[in-house]
Amino acid sequence: MITACFEGLTRYGPDGKIAGALAENYSVSPDMLMYTFQLKKGALWSNGDPVTAHDFEFAWKRNLDPQTGSEYAYMLYFIKGAEEFNTGKGSKDAVAVKALDDHTLEVQLNSPAPFFYELTAFPTLFPLHQKTVESNPGWAASPENYIGNGPFKMDVWEHKNKLVLVKNDKYHDKDAVKLDKIVWSMITDTNTLQALFDSGDLDWGGHPAYTLPVDLLQSLQDEGKIVLDPYPNTVAVTFNTTQPPFTNKKIRQAFSYAIERQPLVDGIVMPGVPAAYAWVPPSMKLSSNDYFKEDAAKAKGLLAEGLKERKINPESPRLSKSGSCGMAGVFLRRSRVFPFFQRNTIAIDC
Repeated sequence: MITACFEGLTRYGPDGKIAGALAENYSVSPDMLMYTFQLKKGALWSNGDPVTAHDFEFAWKRNLDPQTGSEYAYMLYFIKGAEEFNTGKGSKDAVAVKALDDHTLEVQLNSPAPFFYELTAFPTLFPLHQKTVESNPGWAASPENYIGNGPFKMDVWEHKNKLVLVKNDKYHDKDAVKLDKIVWSMITDTNTLQALFDSGDLDWGGHPAYTLPVDLLQSLQDEGKIVLDPYPNTVAVTFNTTQPPFTNKKIRQAFSYAIERQPLVDGIVMPGVPAAYAWVPPSMKLSSNDYFKEDAAKAKGLLAEGLKERKINPESPRLSKSGSCGMAGVFLRRSRVFPFFQRNTIAIDC
């Protein structure tokens, strides 16, 4: 919704690479701390007002204002004075983002961040129409007041039913916009959404419109109806390190070496999704190191050492019953590594 109705300094092009959007060009100081963006002239808000560098300064500082309560304010912490303002330890005026004139935005960073140019394509760093936001606190709740600068503008919003966006004729690159209208149906049941897609009533299924029903993933893949793209994301089960026995590092490592990840992914997510053996996703890895590849022998050894350090008897029944958990929902193959676990799904009593 936001990326359809708003646009930042940069955006991702059809080739997936970052490119200028409202930024005509930019320069970086030799120490990589000062960014200066030159904005396109002639860019307009959907109400016809010009988009200026002041709109960026206003929006970024508004996101950092503690009164706003923005969940993504931390994404601006690269800017000098930003974290201090957001955490109540500094002032708005000390935040080093400044509109030098209507078309020049200057940003000073705390330390070099070579990805900062790319970060400006994220919605947190989009501009806002200052006059609208300041005059109407509920501006974003109705089409009449939803002033954006992106390729589309809001035409209809039937709450809990549908959203209709139409092409924004004030958009600076409107000739590149091929769709005249986008209709979003607001339906919470994913099976209903999938049925509407299958019948042709919806033109788009899956991400980001809705989550595909898990029980249909395999059949949809078998029928060749799913398009898969790498998504750099890692999902993990985490330990509560304040609760025993997971206060012990070796016991935590033993579990990590014991869990057979790929069968879990194949059975719960979908076949073909790679298992995670490190925090960095495969699409971003620079090395082939797998830090916790399954290793039963290593798991047994670490477990024995950890139990000894914790002075826990491996035969103790407290290890095999359910209770308040340091880690819940751990899935293991039957007792190959831990003979005292007899169920496939187990919870650790703390």
